[in-house]
Amino acid sequence: MNTARLGLGALRSQPMSKFTATLVGQVGRRYASTSGHRHLPFSYSNRRAFALKYFTFVATGFSIPFIAIWWSWNKPGGIHNP
Repeated sequence: MNTARLGLGALRSQPMSKFTATLVGQVGRRYASTSGHRHLPFSYSNRRAFALKYFTFVATGFSIPFIAIWWSWNKPGGIHNP
């Protein structure tokens, strides 16, 4: 392969620390936020309403297996109703 075509010759002529510092700076500018609490991919205006909706969503997902077990035990012909 031709290293000049891929740009590897230019990379080898420069010290590696210069490129590392440049890449770290680019990542910091791209992904850093200047305001607090903006790390979520969506926005919410009322924190209490968001907390209630989040808790409801998580509690529903967590309770589904327990409801399924209760239903299978208490249905006609289940463990508690032979």
